[in-house]
Amino acid sequence: MSQPSDYLTLKLWLIVLLELISPIPVFLTIGAIVVLLTRPPWFRQMVDELYSR
Repeated sequence: MSQPSDYLTLKLWLIVLLELISPIPVFLTIGAIVVLLTRPPWFRQMVDELYSR
């Protein structure tokens, strides 16, 4: 593993392995990443509504 491409390949395989053994489906993980990156206004409103009680 002396080349950076080998390290990248290893990281990608670890992500694939994690997704296979994870109880959370891949589409939920991707959805969470999209929400974290885009931070839509409806998400903040939903969180405020859920935790204001």
